Amino acid sequence: MIIRNLLPDEYTKSSKVISSAYSFKWTEQDEKKIFVPEYCYGAFCDDNSTLMSVLYSVSLKSSYYGKFVKSAGAGMVATLPMYRRQGCVKSIFDTVYEKMQKNGEIFSFIYPFSYSYYRKFGYEQIAEKYILTFPISAFDPLPSNTGGKLLDNRADFEVLKSVYTKYALSVQCAFDRTDAMWEKKLTLEPYNTNLHTYLWYNSQGEAKGYFTFILENRIMTVYDMAYTDCEGLCGIIGFIKGFAGRVDKVTFKNISRDCPLRYILKEYSASSGKLSSWFMARVTDVKSALENAQYPVQSGHFSIRINDFLAHNNKIFDVEYGDKKCLVTTRDSGKYDLMCDIPLATRIFLGSDTFTKNLLSYCPSAEVCGNIDSLLNVFSRKEIYLNDSAV
Repeated sequence: MIIRNLLPDEYTKSSKVISSAYSFKWTEQDEKKIFVPEYCYGAFCDDNSTLMSVLYSVSLKSSYYGKFVKSAGAGMVATLPMYRRQGCVKSIFDTVYEKMQKNGEIFSFIYPFSYSYYRKFGYEQIAEKYILTFPISAFDPLPSNTGGKLLDNRADFEVLKSVYTKYALSVQCAFDRTDAMWEKKLTLEPYNTNLHTYLWYNSQGEAKGYFTFILENRIMTVYDMAYTDCEGLCGIIGFIKGFAGRVDKVTFKNISRDCPLRYILKEYSASSGKLSSWFMARVTDVKSALENAQYPVQSGHFSIRINDFLAHNNKIFDVEYGDKKCLVTTRDSGKYDLMCDIPLATRIFLGSDTFTKNLLSYCPSAEVCGNIDSLLNVFSRKEIYLNDSAV
């Protein structure tokens, strides 16, 4: 088996492998729209020509405790049926993790077809998402406003991006969107489409939020939304009230589990919601994840033993912190406060849950051996949001 990056003239091969693996049609028109990722790894037979398996990987940045850190997105993982269960994907992932370590990428993200499958590679389900539908009458308690401005020019788009960035840095896992990501989210030519984006400004002329939607059959479906604070979110809701003559219901897609929207719109009698699992993530560099976390002024110490097949993560990490700074050191043996595998460590570091000693007792990979109060003081539950695909 040979693992290598595909050559430009081999991208059609990768697309056909993906088509065969997932049983969707491949046409000549698709040939002209081949997505060329930054890294397109393949597992080849020993002839170095027959492609058995493929994986796309894209370098990006994701939000983590108020800053963007180097990360990567993985996707389009596919193996032809006759080559499955031969270690193709594992061998490719080994190469991807080497690339990530070389590039200093701390986290990897993937939208899974199977959570148990990707857990074998160190990934874990990180958050849940809501799809919430409200009757337009549920917006009545909030005052109406006319602060919205239709997005149709580059200057306003730059303002919108600054709103998104501020929002993204207030949550965990949101991508620092590239131009390609933005092209999938909105358009500057709304008059030719059914996709509209409005920037919302307060009475002082400050851009505080935006939302992107499609309106069909008297239902407004909001696909993307960001706001800088409570005023921004309430302002968006108040502006949406102005569509009441054309809208009966408003559906918010891909809302984070901890989105404050549920606390602002309190009329649930005619509302509906669906909670479902979201993306997976894995820490690829534990030391950097610990060093980039947010620490309090008061001092503390904890030690955590990580079990991971990546050698640089498979260690005991000692963390001394205070005055909003930390010192992280490693060792191979000795006592520790908590032991867990890398999937659980990813949930802890990203703030997926309010972990307690009791909750950890239900996690098969966890073993509490000391005082974990200092660790839990740092890694509390956070709002997690990701509304983008890297590949």
